[in-house]
Amino acid sequence: MDIKSFGQSLVQANTSQLLSQILSGAISLHASDIHLEPQEKDLRVRYRIDGVLQEVAKLPLSTYKNLLSRIKFQAKMGLNVNNEPQDGRFTQVISGRHFDFRCATLPLVYGENVVIRILEQEAKFYTLPELGFRKDIIEKLSAIAKRPQGMILNTGPTGCGKTTTLYAILAELNQPRVKIITLEDPIEYKLEGIAQSQIDEERGFGFAQALKGSLRSDPDIIMLGEIRDTETANIALQAALTGHLVLSTFHSLNAASTLVRLVEIGIHPYLLSGSINAVLAQRLVRKICTACRQQYKIDKMMANYLRTKLPQYRIPGTWYRGAGCAACSGTGYKGRSAIGELLIPTPEIEDLIIKKVSLSQVIIMAHQLEGLSLEQDGILKAISGITTLEEVFRVTRE
Repeated sequence: MDIKSFGQSLVQANTSQLLSQILSGAISLHASDIHLEPQEKDLRVRYRIDGVLQEVAKLPLSTYKNLLSRIKFQAKMGLNVNNEPQDGRFTQVISGRHFDFRCATLPLVYGENVVIRILEQEAKFYTLPELGFRKDIIEKLSAIAKRPQGMILNTGPTGCGKTTTLYAILAELNQPRVKIITLEDPIEYKLEGIAQSQIDEERGFGFAQALKGSLRSDPDIIMLGEIRDTETANIALQAALTGHLVLSTFHSLNAASTLVRLVEIGIHPYLLSGSINAVLAQRLVRKICTACRQQYKIDKMMANYLRTKLPQYRIPGTWYRGAGCAACSGTGYKGRSAIGELLIPTPEIEDLIIKKVSLSQVIIMAHQLEGLSLEQDGILKAISGITTLEEVFRVTRE
């Protein structure tokens, strides 16, 4: 489906059909989120496709009142509440597939902004190779995940695929003899054979409380949706030291800075020693559309920069990018692939953390010991023709 022609069909749709068309269009275009944004004179509709927002249509503001009421009704939100944020959800079958739609409203100057997250209930679970990680990262991560205790942290910004990667690891570990508990906010996908618990902060059931409770349920493996505070981090690290394998996510720029950030939020450095088995930092890069992929040459300045980043690799003369076509809605990209850097803490790195040295020193040591950075991994994907240099720089320099 082409975004431009779909946008024109939205403009012509009647009010009763509008929500159905917005939802089905988002699914057809493989969008992860729908943004409905009232402006001064119109309603802007945008989809997040492959991690990037794209404008689909501008609709008359007169259509928004009924559209908003329909969304609130289906998501079981207060119809008359328009001066405070609300959250809700509804399920719907579209083209024979079951979807969860998570809705969030936010009062703004010209009306309520709505964001709808799309989650398919029967979504396919990806393996680590299918996500696009390098072979050496997959081999090391798979071996580390088989250890009976310790912590694996996955770090990166919101929307970079951290939870999907943890699901891929859990799928490998899910065996009848193993008790796995996940603590999530929200539970994105149902995992057969795994005990999943929904975090509810408003009812006092936060990550720290859920983690304490889960430890009394005799788990072998715990997946903690996110480490947000010092209390949760301390409990998780203690669990990792006392016979549990703990998988979790954390927000930091790269693998090395994760260890420094944990110390900054109040974790004692000695607690990190021996408790963290690996830190994976990742991003998602858009893949070049194969229908319109074309060759081009880079200039000498860029070639010299790439040689400094990857001195052990040959920098090719021919590179690839998408010209833009109907298949990719003119973007030149279709689909996404993971890039990553894996840090396995060593005595040398742990010693630097205990001494509370600067982040730059930890990063230098980490790259000396563990190899490729996020940017270097991305450049290798560009060399292979999977993505573009522009896309690599976009996601690694945010």
